[in-house]
Amino acid sequence: MNSRSDSKSVTVCNWNAATAQPARLARSCLRPELLRLNLNESVVDDVLLAASELVANATEHAAGPYELRLLSEGSEYVLECHDSSPDLPPISLVPTGPPPDETTGQAMPDWDELGERGRGLSLLSRLFHGCLSARRTPSGKAVFVAFGAGVPW
Repeated sequence: MNSRSDSKSVTVCNWNAATAQPARLARSCLRPELLRLNLNESVVDDVLLAASELVANATEHAAGPYELRLLSEGSEYVLECHDSSPDLPPISLVPTGPPPDETTGQAMPDWDELGERGRGLSLLSRLFHGCLSARRTPSGKAVFVAFGAGVPW
């Protein structure tokens, strides 16, 4: 997004390691903000899913404090999850298929793309057509998803 006069940023919520159910907190704080934007209900549901995944990942894999922000510029939006770790997510944000077996180099036949762990950001990347990324910030990093008009989603 470019910096224009109609740009704004809203801190949706803050939490720390002691916060009970931070993903639930994020969804309950984010939903009213999304509804104010008059977004389609299916878009709201997808962004709430993204918030859950971003918050859960930050809480599990990085140090706090944590912050969820919603940035808007006209009809383009970015949902950012901030934490204090400079380490970018270790997985590819673009799904590439099953990992090769270390012994044979062949695709692992029992690889479960929808397994229980380690695929959340790849699934979000697919859901948001690659409009998911991460960047370092002065205080750590932000993992974010872009959506809305002008975003190929």
